[in-house]
Amino acid sequence: MPLWRFLLIIGGFGAAGGLVAYLTSSGWRWRIDLADGPKEASWLNAFFTGAGAAVLAWCLMPGHDVLPLRGTVTTKDELTIKAAVAAVGAGLSGSKWLTNHYQAKVYAFAGEQAALNPQDPTLATAIASQDPARIKNAL
Repeated sequence: MPLWRFLLIIGGFGAAGGLVAYLTSSGWRWRIDLADGPKEASWLNAFFTGAGAAVLAWCLMPGHDVLPLRGTVTTKDELTIKAAVAAVGAGLSGSKWLTNHYQAKVYAFAGEQAALNPQDPTLATAIASQDPARIKNAL
């Protein structure tokens, strides 16, 4: 099997992990954008981040770093359950990093808005809940 097909399969497992991480970290909801604040990463961002993280992780596994770029993958390098599970795990991790990065921006923006209007207990409660949907409603 050509190496690019192998990387496509590994990337697919990582993309699936990225989507799962995106949906579970956001409470099984889709994208929320604040009116004047940061924009949340979309599911496509999570998809490609997961795929990229999985391919990178697979290429760095012992023995895979010496595979020729234009060659074929031999039977000893076939896709294993370990490689598939590692790809899903790498996709989960990559997408979690992406969503955590967004959430940090949301909390910083909400904290800035709360500092500008200190008499708003609704915003303080929303920030404490760490739920971007509640923060958007409070802003």
